[in-house]
Amino acid sequence: NVRSAFRGVALREFSFSFKFIARSKAEADMVEQIIKSFRTYSYPESIEAGGISAGYKYPDMFEIQVKHEPTDKRIGTKMQECFLKSVATNYNPSSMSFHKDGSPVEIDLSLNFVEEKTLSRKDIVDGF
Repeated sequence: NVRSAFRGVALREFSFSFKFIARSKAEADMVEQIIKSFRTYSYPESIEAGGISAGYKYPDMFEIQVKHEPTDKRIGTKMQECFLKSVATNYNPSSMSFHKDGSPVEIDLSLNFVEEKTLSRKDIVDGF
């Protein structure tokens, strides 16, 4: 005999992938700044006590909406506020091309988010 037991609801996770192809040094610098911003906000701030890290403050949360631009129509389900769980970059994944200053031509960025809290049946009825 096999039985199952309800043990709770898992947190939902979302992944987004972006491909940046910089046509100039200015665009390459902009891509690096975008990546640095995501990396910065994915980490918590340290709580210092007497010059020693005593813990962490929660990292910033993201409000994510995926919409079709011209119609402003939502794509997929709504998402609750999310923490940025991981940031992954791949520099020049398809070729080893660089701009004159050494900046990579192509950068892939992957972002993985996890919702702050679990959903209930009411949340599903409300569009989450």
